[in-house]
Amino acid sequence: MSRKSQPTILMSTAMLFVLFVAGAWAQTGTVIYTFTGGSDGNNPKSQLVFDGQGNLYGTTTAGGAHGQGDVFELSPATGGAWTETVLYSFQGSADGSLPAAGVIFDNKGNLYGTLYNGGAFGHGAVYELSPAAGGGWTKTTLYSFTGGNDGGQPVCSLIFDKAGNLFGTTGLDGPYGQGVVFELTPNSDGSWSETVLHAFVALTTSDGQGPAGSLAIDGAGNLYGVTVQGGAANLGVVFEVSPVSGGGWTESLLYSFLGGNDGAAPATSNVIVNTAGTTILGTTTQGGSAGKGTVFKMKKTGNGWKEKVLYTFPGGANGGNPYAGVIRDSKGNLYGTTASGVFGAGGVVFKLSPATGGTWTETVLYTVDGPGNGSYAGLVFDKSGNVYGTTEFGGTQFAGDVFTVTP
Repeated sequence: MSRKSQPTILMSTAMLFVLFVAGAWAQTGTVIYTFTGGSDGNNPKSQLVFDGQGNLYGTTTAGGAHGQGDVFELSPATGGAWTETVLYSFQGSADGSLPAAGVIFDNKGNLYGTLYNGGAFGHGAVYELSPAAGGGWTKTTLYSFTGGNDGGQPVCSLIFDKAGNLFGTTGLDGPYGQGVVFELTPNSDGSWSETVLHAFVALTTSDGQGPAGSLAIDGAGNLYGVTVQGGAANLGVVFEVSPVSGGGWTESLLYSFLGGNDGAAPATSNVIVNTAGTTILGTTTQGGSAGKGTVFKMKKTGNGWKEKVLYTFPGGANGGNPYAGVIRDSKGNLYGTTASGVFGAGGVVFKLSPATGGTWTETVLYTVDGPGNGSYAGLVFDKSGNVYGTTEFGGTQFAGDVFTVTP
């Protein structure tokens, strides 16, 4: 295996696994790998990532050699097949377990991710996997959460800034027990130091509670994300955490979801932000005119931020309850997944296209397999514009699968 080149709950953030939901029978798309639930892994719920050679990487929340989840690679083979290689199987306890989030690359081909459980104090950890000379991968725990003021139980993927610092969130713990936004900074001796940039405050309408999705960063280094609860209606918020001149960070609540047509409960949604930090795109799992979730856009104005719903999911064959965020192609089309669809099948992979008059048109590209099955992870593009994703409970063993769809 060659060294890789560079290439990311509902009403409680402790709810790592979601209930089976209704969904519609498969139409198009190809399953490229089905997990057996054994040593190859079980129940992926994270977004995938490509390396420069076209190999896919992801995590499973269970299974692997020790039943505690793993990090895997899928490599394309001749004839259209894909081959899975387990890069690392987590052992539980101090080694960590339950990688609910995906992995990211640095520019040297190392992988980074978070663990919900385990670590030195049992409250989760941040890890690095490095390709070893002669093959194989070496795992290093960069930071173990104590479950105190530093936070605990992360379910997010990580992001880098330009200086090589890592940023993420924990859904629980912190000074007020509602999670934190944290930064990990590398030290000269190879260790990493954690700094809490913001601790979410409980029982207040002026702050969110329980960040579950991954952060986004703009060109100025400002961080953006969502929380499941908190805000004016206790139905989640969009927030920004910004560096302050002279040191420190400050948080701003940009929008509180009210639970009506504007949406509610952006569960594990990852937002995307433009370089200028003036527009934000994301999803809500609930709310909207049909109560099945929305895709929303936030736009910065002279008086603050304004939210606009781009699409409301009607449920049924068109899907509902998107847990993950969206990705965008070069033409401005948005792609994502839903957890529910028509009863008897699963959620959908959707495409939203801008139309005249400011409306958006949905096209269902793929209905995932299996009664009660849906996709809870976001999508990723390959170089040809095909999208790839995972289902948590797909396949003959209900252990999950990886699929691809050509828009």
